[in-house]
Amino acid sequence: NTGYGSKLSVGGGGMSSNRLGFRGEEGMGGGLKAVWAMEAGINPDNGNVGAAAGTAGINQATASSSTSTGTANLFFGRQMFAGLEGGFGSLTFGRQYTASYLGGAGIVDAAGGGLYNNAALILGGGMPTRMNNSIVYKTPTMSGFKAHFTYSTGAENNVAGDVTAAGAACVVGVSCTTNDKAGRGWDLGLIYGA
Repeated sequence: NTGYGSKLSVGGGGMSSNRLGFRGEEGMGGGLKAVWAMEAGINPDNGNVGAAAGTAGINQATASSSTSTGTANLFFGRQMFAGLEGGFGSLTFGRQYTASYLGGAGIVDAAGGGLYNNAALILGGGMPTRMNNSIVYKTPTMSGFKAHFTYSTGAENNVAGDVTAAGAACVVGVSCTTNDKAGRGWDLGLIYGA
């Protein structure tokens, strides 16, 4: 039942869109390889791109979007990156998951309603699921530990000075402006697995 009355959805993905992805790697010698990935959210029942609308231009919050069912302009809205991998770990560039999200996703179910309810609550609204124009460095695993560092350049916010944030809920004493630094951010995760 996908709405009022008995209705049938033929593959919309429920609370999240279906996935279509491509990954590749090319050995470059000496243990070094080039890696890339393109991951899309799709809704085969109606042909929609399965992602929320992007926030390109002047972001009011963060350089991220969800992968909820919907219509949007982000075809490869999950991840899209390329980079190098080797004995040093990996260094990739593009739209990528943050370590904070991966840590939260590990303790909740796919719909976000697990032991700690919703991964977004763990993040506290400060770090998005994915960051656009990001640089990600992942260390090799050492004694079960690895580090995951993400930095985003905030390239979507290309304005000369402070501007009113679109859709911002202005509260007395709280700024309703954004600027060219608003999309910048970093995230560091230490992950242990055994």
